[in-house]
Amino acid sequence: MKFEPETNHIRAGHFFLAAAALSVLFWLLESAFHFIILHDNFFETLFTSENHEIWMRLIVVSIIFVLTFYAYSFYKTRKTKELLSSVVKNAQEERTRSEAIIAGIGDGIIIQDTGYKIIYQNQIQTEKYGNRDGEYCYKVYEGRDTVCEFCPVEMSFSDGKVHKAERIVSTGNGTMYYELTSSPLRDSTGKIIAAIKVVRDISDRKEIEAALINYQTHLEALVQDRTSELRASNELLLEEINDRRSLEKLLIDIEEQERRSIGHDLHDGVGQLLTGIAFKVRGLGRKLEQGDFEGADEVADLSVLIDEAKEQISYLSRGLAPVDIDEQGLMMALTAISYYIKKTFGIPCYVMCKEPVMVNNETAVTQLYRIAQEAVTNASKHAKPNRVDISLGKEHDKIILTVKDDGTGLPEDIYNRSGMGLKIMKYRAGIINASLDIRRDIGGGTIVTCIYSDVYEKKDQLSY
Repeated sequence: MKFEPETNHIRAGHFFLAAAALSVLFWLLESAFHFIILHDNFFETLFTSENHEIWMRLIVVSIIFVLTFYAYSFYKTRKTKELLSSVVKNAQEERTRSEAIIAGIGDGIIIQDTGYKIIYQNQIQTEKYGNRDGEYCYKVYEGRDTVCEFCPVEMSFSDGKVHKAERIVSTGNGTMYYELTSSPLRDSTGKIIAAIKVVRDISDRKEIEAALINYQTHLEALVQDRTSELRASNELLLEEINDRRSLEKLLIDIEEQERRSIGHDLHDGVGQLLTGIAFKVRGLGRKLEQGDFEGADEVADLSVLIDEAKEQISYLSRGLAPVDIDEQGLMMALTAISYYIKKTFGIPCYVMCKEPVMVNNETAVTQLYRIAQEAVTNASKHAKPNRVDISLGKEHDKIILTVKDDGTGLPEDIYNRSGMGLKIMKYRAGIINASLDIRRDIGGGTIVTCIYSDVYEKKDQLSY
């Protein structure tokens, strides 16, 4: 049985009246019993106490019962008040915690009824838009007369699920972006009675997303540029590899031509001289066998033939090893080039070397010589110069070779031509890790400069 606090005293009074009425009824019945059965006087019996023991007992029991019930009702009332006080206190604490949690979320919270009227706003939402209780959300926030298109609250009312949407709002501080999250609010029977809408400011996130998109676009552009650069570098590398292969093949062909030329010169020149010398020697030998000692003229002819053979052999040997490895070797080889240019092309060619230049690497000496030979020959054949100068010098650990002419100079498209002379010179410079610069002279003509660092050779020698 449940006892409500406000009805306990009324119920106790009802029980007391019922007990009193029953006591009076028993009293009257007992007096009537004595009057009918025992033929006593009714009024005497009614007011005589010794005839009413049962009635007196009932009165006492009724009074005890009423007092006990009243005490129990008082106890239940007190416990109920304490329980209600505890429930109210817990509810207030829970509300305080809920409000603290809602405030800590940092988002605006709105509760709307099924008619889209605002029935609750948290503090954050109120600070932004003021107290809008009782107003329609679409009028307050969108300035519309009807529900917004793709309204998340409407969709939550429709299917009972959580829905999200984004809204763009233009303000005096710029464009703001909001994310709306709507979830249905149900009663104890499961019926949807309202919707809770969380309004989250995502302007910073949108700004970061836009910055990330811009950065990604920038990175993609950089990657494309880098890819284009790498593709161009690969094409240049492939072109250089093909040029090197062509140069290597050309050098092999040149060496083969030189070997054939030397073979022809040996056969046609030195071979013929040696044949003539052998013929003279056999003729002189027959005369000596016959006792004819008159052969002075023939001996003189033999001497001339032998000297000529020596000269041709010396010329051929210079073709095979044009430079000696000593202080005068490179300078003497360059002097031989100048002599050849004067003799072959009739162009004055001068060698300038203030002091002996010693190059310890045989490969470097040969390649420097070949570069000078190619530069001088190209100038004499194509530039129509009046003069060609070859200079050789040394600054610290760098050997500087320069070939200068006063001819017509380099053509504008010299690097786009298919000629192999310049490429061969660059290839030879690359073999010895030297730098090669070819440019037009300000006063006319062309300057070819090759700089070779002798420090690598010194390091190699120290390492041994």
